[in-house]
Amino acid sequence: MITKKEYLKAQKVVMEYQESERQKKARKTIADNMLWIGKCFKYDNFYTKSGDHWWLYKKVVGTKGEGLITEEFQKTSLGIIEVKRQTAPNYLLGSGYKLITDKEYEIAKEDILKELELFRK
Repeated sequence: MITKKEYLKAQKVVMEYQESERQKKARKTIADNMLWIGKCFKYDNFYTKSGDHWWLYKKVVGTKGEGLITEEFQKTSLGIIEVKRQTAPNYLLGSGYKLITDKEYEIAKEDILKELELFRK
């Protein structure tokens, strides 16, 4: 029969091990995220699968903790332009995003900026 003192000591050892493993995983994720900085992606976006599709563009511009800081933009099939900067987990880039060149990203970005410039006139 294990005593309460022995049980608490064992529980403390397990908790310390689990915390150590979490810290190792976090350090690895942060290091891996550094490799994403500067990478560009596009995603085939839509409201409904049978409806119109458009490209959502995303570029990793930094890291924050275990997340990626991205800038993204899109012009929906309804003509709505969205531009934002956000922090997101890196696993999202594996779910349908296609790696593209910086040149392709910059051309698409310039097109959006030209459309936004029309509002200034």
